[in-house]
Amino acid sequence: MNTKMKLFGFLVVSLTMTACSDEAGKLKKQALEACEVSAQQMPENMREETLKVCQCTVEKTDYQAAVAGDAAKLQADAIKNAEACAKELGSM
Repeated sequence: MNTKMKLFGFLVVSLTMTACSDEAGKLKKQALEACEVSAQQMPENMREETLKVCQCTVEKTDYQAAVAGDAAKLQADAIKNAEACAKELGSM
């Protein structure tokens, strides 16, 4: 698994665990904003791909599990979701 996928997984898990008491919609919004920030820090030739994979990963994340405090589910799903998105978008 490449480093970019691990980074997305870690980003999603860390955002959701930090604010697990917030509502699912707020968590998802924060994660999407983090995707924007993360993409801007990537080399220009990787920004669009990075943003698409990150946004897809956010869409696949179960933020209700975050609200419920189910960190184990989030951790188990994070990298799996990032890999699935990368495959769907042809990034792997």
